[in-house]
Amino acid sequence: MKRLSLILLALVALVVAVLLPGKSGYPGPRGVSPEDPPPPSVPGFTGHGDAVEPDTNRADSFGVFYRNPRVYNVQYSFEITPDPATIDRQRDLKVWAPIPRDWDSQKNVQILSVEPEPDARYDDPEYGNRIYYWDFGKEPERSSYQFKVMLQLESYEIHAVVDPARVEPYDTTSEEYKLYTRSGHTTHITPEIREMARIAIGDEGNPYLQAQRIWGFVQERVRYQQTMERGIDFLLTTASVDEETGNPYFRGACGQHSALFVALARAAGIPARSVQGFVGWAPRLNHSNSQMYSAQDSMVSPEGFAGAEHHGLGPHVWAEFFLPGYGWIPSDPTWGGLEFGFRPHWKVMMSKGRDVPLGPMAPQAFNEGYGFQWMPIHEGRADLFQSPVWNIGKLRGTRVEIYHTPDP
Repeated sequence: MKRLSLILLALVALVVAVLLPGKSGYPGPRGVSPEDPPPPSVPGFTGHGDAVEPDTNRADSFGVFYRNPRVYNVQYSFEITPDPATIDRQRDLKVWAPIPRDWDSQKNVQILSVEPEPDARYDDPEYGNRIYYWDFGKEPERSSYQFKVMLQLESYEIHAVVDPARVEPYDTTSEEYKLYTRSGHTTHITPEIREMARIAIGDEGNPYLQAQRIWGFVQERVRYQQTMERGIDFLLTTASVDEETGNPYFRGACGQHSALFVALARAAGIPARSVQGFVGWAPRLNHSNSQMYSAQDSMVSPEGFAGAEHHGLGPHVWAEFFLPGYGWIPSDPTWGGLEFGFRPHWKVMMSKGRDVPLGPMAPQAFNEGYGFQWMPIHEGRADLFQSPVWNIGKLRGTRVEIYHTPDP
């Protein structure tokens, strides 16, 4: 009887861990399993999993460690259903899609099949994101157009263990430093952002500890709320004042959490960037049993721009910052908890950076209705490149699906 009681308690704990909503109403990673096997040991550490303690007498105890790899088979598809009466086939059926590639914690990406063959494959010249481009207007007219990509990748947990005293100085003359500390259209470093960065870091002079303070500041000052608009300029318009503390706070989803972290870090001279992808542990989901991730996906903005319905893994945006001598450190101010210096393996990274250049085929001076999830492109750039860019001004009922299964 006692053993049965323990089993029942364990099952209850498992259900709570999987279904309990995340921070501030965020739905949390879909179907995450807490039963992953413990990762292999790391030199200089005691314990395993998240409970690791560095041996401060050993230099190899510190660094960014990639552990517990998991191989995933990924199915990625996108479908548009145009109304022939409202579109111009020569102008309105173009699609730019982010395609997973190798990054620090995402390795051995193999594209197994692509249907139909894209009109172009290339990498964006700034961030190195892989892009496939289709012009479905060149194909015979039909009721819907779809691409399907089958791929396999190896995803790693990231564990960053940093000794602040070992952080090296930045090379502020390098092109990479300039790229990841600049102000942009979406990550706009305004005078208000510079003042917020000063408040967030206080008298701290170490960049790692500054980033940690900024991470906590964003968690404190941004309350989760799904919105159709994105970017720093919009986030600042949501300001309210907490009646208890008297501190200002803002409202936004994971895209705004990450944008504010990146903007504040850059204002402090810390290179930082957003990461766009899909997260969760849902190997049983497929086309026949998945549900739309968010009801907002099917809505149209007041300006007349649409979103695509997402099915399968959950779309999410987080951030990372760069430390000399260590590399890129993950930071997720939306989830909180252990998400500073740690990233689980149940993720598919689609792109990095904001205001991603889509290439020469993208409209430049005027967006022509093209964009991503209610936000039109700006000067040929997508403010967020998580799933395809398409004509959000003309098309409705668009669907994105991304599923994964672990490879034995």
